[in-house]
Amino acid sequence: MVKIPVREDFAESMLDLKPYITVFKVHLSVFSPRREFLVKNWILRYENHFGMKGSLSSEEMREKVFTKWFNLFIESLAMDNLEPHYVAMVEFGRELNETGISLEELIFSLHFFEEVSLPLLMKNYPDKKRLTRAVFALDMLFHNELACLALSYFNRYRSEITRLEKMKDDLTHMIVHDMKNPASAISNAASALLEDAGNGSPAGSVEYLQIIMEASNALWSMAVNLLDISRMENGEMVLRKTNEDMVVLIGEILRGMEPMFREKKIKVSFRKGDIPPVLFDRELIKRVIKNLIDNALKFAPGGSLITLSVLRRDGKIFVSVKDRGPGIKKEDRKRIFEKFGQAAMSAEGKAHGTGLGLTFCKMAVEASGGKISLSSGKSGTTFSFYLPAF
Repeated sequence: MVKIPVREDFAESMLDLKPYITVFKVHLSVFSPRREFLVKNWILRYENHFGMKGSLSSEEMREKVFTKWFNLFIESLAMDNLEPHYVAMVEFGRELNETGISLEELIFSLHFFEEVSLPLLMKNYPDKKRLTRAVFALDMLFHNELACLALSYFNRYRSEITRLEKMKDDLTHMIVHDMKNPASAISNAASALLEDAGNGSPAGSVEYLQIIMEASNALWSMAVNLLDISRMENGEMVLRKTNEDMVVLIGEILRGMEPMFREKKIKVSFRKGDIPPVLFDRELIKRVIKNLIDNALKFAPGGSLITLSVLRRDGKIFVSVKDRGPGIKKEDRKRIFEKFGQAAMSAEGKAHGTGLGLTFCKMAVEASGGKISLSSGKSGTTFSFYLPAF
C-alpha cells in the first residue's frame, strides 16, 4: 500500500475558489435534497458507458464508490476552507487506486456527474448570468478534485516505477554476477592450458577442457534464456512441434547430467508410466526439464535424492522434479517464476542467481499450451508442469 504524502502548500496549487464559496452554499441547498437521485443517475451513466468492461464490476462496489464520492463533494460545498477537502480527495484517490479503477474511468465519471447535475442548476438559476457563474464554479471544483485524484495515481505509478527500476537494476547485477563466474573459469582454465602447452606438459589438458566446456555451456544457457524470454514476451517465438517420447527424452537428459550427479553424490529416481508420444517442441521442453533438474541440483544437499516422474492423466502429460533441499517460503512462491521477482529475491538473499531459468520454464511451458507450478514444504520442493497429450 502506497501512502500519498500531501504537502502543506498543496492547496495553493489548486484553482482559487474562495470567490465562489457563497455560490457553493447555494449548490449545497440544490444538490443535498436530491442525493439519492444524483447518485443513482451517476451510477447509471457509468454502467451505460463502461458496461462489463468497467473496473467497478459489482453493483455494490459502484454504490459504495459513488456514494462516498458524492458525500465528499457535498461536504466540500459546506466548507469555508477547501484544503481539508483536497487532502480527503487525495486519500480517496489512493483508495480508488487500490480497487483497480482507472484514471480514465474517474475522468468520465466526473463528466457523468456534470451531465446529471447541470439540469438541476439550470432549474435553480433562471438568471443566465448567475447560471454561468454557478456552472463555472462547479467546473473549477471538479477540476480541482480531478487534480487530487490524478496526484494519487501519479504517486502510485511513480512508486511502482521506482520499484520496477530497482528490480531491473537487481536483475542486471545478478546476470553480470552469474556470467562472471563461468567467464572467470574459462579464462583461468585457458591460461592453465597455455602454460602447460608452453611447458610441453599436457597432463591437465582434459580436465581444463572439461572446465571450459561446462563454463561455456553455462554462459550459452544464460544467453539463450535471455533471448528466448525476450522472444516469448514479444510473441516472436516459433515452436517446432514433433511427436516425441517424453520418457526417452528425460532418460537422455539424465544420462548427460550423470557427471554432475556423481560430483554431488546425488541419487536419482525416475518414475515413469506408460506414456505415448506427445506433440511438443523437443529442444524447448528439453531445456525446461534440464533447467528444473539444474535448479534441484543447486539446492539439493549432497548425498540426497532427486525424484523425477512422468505420467499421463486426464488427457495431459505431467512431469515433476522433486528435491530434498530447503523449502520455499509461501510469500515467495508467487514470484519465483517472475523475471524481476527472482532478481529481487536474490538481492534479499532468498535465492541464488537470477532465476532466469525458471522464468524461461514458465513461459516455454505456457507457450506450449501447458502450465507449471510448484509445491514446497519445510524440506523439499517439487516443480511440476503438464503438456496437452494430443
